[in-house]
Amino acid sequence: MKIITNKKNLLMVTLTVFTSLLNIHFSAVGNEIPEFGKISMEEISAKNYEKDKSAEAVYLYDIGKARFLYTGDRFKIIFDRRVRIQIFKKEGFDQANIELPYYVEGYSSKEEILDIEAYTFNLEEDGAIRRYEVHENEIYNEKSTEKWYSKKFTFPNIKEGAIIEYKYTVTSPFIFNLNDWQFQYEIPVKWSEFFVKLPPFFEYMMTAKNVGHFHIKKQEEDHERKTFRGYEYSDMDFKWVKKDVPAFKDESYITTRKDYLAIMEFQLSRVTYPSQGTHKYLESWDKVAKDFLLLTDFGKNMGKKHSKKTVKALIAGSSNNLDKAKKVYDYVKTNFKWNGKIRMLPENSTKDFLVKKEGNSADINLELYNMLLHAGLEVKPVLISTRAHGQINKNYPFIDKFNYPLVFIQVDNKEYLLDGTHDLLPFGMLPDYCMNGQGLILDKKKLLWANLDRGTSFKTNTTVFMTINFEEDKITSSIIRESTGYAALYERGLLSTKSKTFNEGLTPIEMDDLVVTDLEDLEAPLTTTFKLNQELEESPDMIYINPFLLDVVEKNPLKAEKRTYPIDYGYRKNQKYQFSLAVPENYEILEIPDPRNVTLHDKSVSFSLVSQKIEALGVVQLVYFFKINKPLVDAENYTKLKEIYTQLISAQSSHIVLKKKK
Repeated sequence: MKIITNKKNLLMVTLTVFTSLLNIHFSAVGNEIPEFGKISMEEISAKNYEKDKSAEAVYLYDIGKARFLYTGDRFKIIFDRRVRIQIFKKEGFDQANIELPYYVEGYSSKEEILDIEAYTFNLEEDGAIRRYEVHENEIYNEKSTEKWYSKKFTFPNIKEGAIIEYKYTVTSPFIFNLNDWQFQYEIPVKWSEFFVKLPPFFEYMMTAKNVGHFHIKKQEEDHERKTFRGYEYSDMDFKWVKKDVPAFKDESYITTRKDYLAIMEFQLSRVTYPSQGTHKYLESWDKVAKDFLLLTDFGKNMGKKHSKKTVKALIAGSSNNLDKAKKVYDYVKTNFKWNGKIRMLPENSTKDFLVKKEGNSADINLELYNMLLHAGLEVKPVLISTRAHGQINKNYPFIDKFNYPLVFIQVDNKEYLLDGTHDLLPFGMLPDYCMNGQGLILDKKKLLWANLDRGTSFKTNTTVFMTINFEEDKITSSIIRESTGYAALYERGLLSTKSKTFNEGLTPIEMDDLVVTDLEDLEAPLTTTFKLNQELEESPDMIYINPFLLDVVEKNPLKAEKRTYPIDYGYRKNQKYQFSLAVPENYEILEIPDPRNVTLHDKSVSFSLVSQKIEALGVVQLVYFFKINKPLVDAENYTKLKEIYTQLISAQSSHIVLKKKK
């Protein structure tokens, strides 16, 4: 189990830090939280979690408290947490591996994790409950990045039925990063409680995401009076409790888990100290865009003239702006190598980048921006959040919500979004991991958002002609396949590595007599023709043929019984598959796949199969379509969508049956 904080600032990351609550007594209406280290026989004797007997483990409680402490020169956040987990199955043993990240900006500006206590409790064969301590020398530090560290430890003597419990305190000088509180994990949570004591000097935006109903939700003024620089004040106390939170099960077709988890988020809006006025932290998106252009290494390097001569030579002879743009785009893709790092800011100086010709996503797309600018084109940077980074919440205008730059260009009144990191990307097409809502166009004059969905789909059109050769005891399929959009991108990637198989959402097969058309013309459809040979039993009386050779869905990707969040495909899909079998003269057709036609009520997803046998011509034909017309499907359609996949899998498992004539 990793307990990891989420980034909340361009330079400083939120301290999802937790504490030891020391002598704090936790209780909640009708629910007495047991004292730390005291395990009851009833608790440890449990064989499973009564509300989810399949769970490998359960949080018995997860309790946190955040408070602000004035230390004489500044406020610090003290964040306390204590956790108790019971492990029921071996699959839950990973819960015993704990990782607690903390941030170190400098010697006097750093987070500290203090007073860690951790124990394993086991019910032994003699009926006694025994405690096993995690000793101080078993807790170690590990450096993750330049400024991120983690304290790590593993609970000892873990076995089925064990209860693990730990607590610790974290102090942080970064008041703009009041930690989020996560109510939901990959295992169920019986009781999750978060308490915040907030001085009146700090104003936070508080957002409950995917939370639904709170068991307890309180806000009241604290009775204790405090003094700050001669000013008397009271804290405002906030408390949120959820109980019996179900496990979050990773499903197919989501962006990132955090977009769907039950979580309480905090963003510092403003700070007002007595006699010092107000400092605003929560700005507008316009301010975010302008600050990025003025203050960051990306913005400061926009417009650099190092590539002017290269661009001038590159576009010489170009007849129009679109041709210029494509030449520059192709040059960047083929002359600079992406190092695989997704970053919003460059990691190299311009000089080093030009020498190494390798860099992160910001290095490459900054160079693309500058070269397009020097080509005399209308171009702007765009900031996005990749799918793994999470969706943009427009209520929170913070720069750290983004993690990837693109380039926006307008040519002849048509808009394009470009990414120079992949040499196989056609002009105007984005990597699938960028398909995540909208991006912020960095314009000094006005606020602009760009839709990242530019209409590119995953499209295939496959035609199969199958014949049976008794002399060679084989079934031969001649296949013609035309692919566009993301289908062409994936297949070009496979073919460019000399692969003889399709494997990106396709059934792996060995291809003979492969002929590829337009492999290098990235804007043209990719056409492949090849043959597939299968063995045939010698002179069989019955022949069973599965006509579905490509685009086979073997397992339903939608496994949960219910789903409360949307199905996010990222892009549209349109697959057409045509099949024709020449039936041998001495065989009759006994069975063919049944026709199917299922669709969602809004026609966002559909599957259809038409089949026919033409006895007079000795031919079996079928055509099927699978279409995803909307990349985002509402959760209310989940059950019906799951049925569409069930029908698709069933159809693709069906056979044509031929019987030898007497």
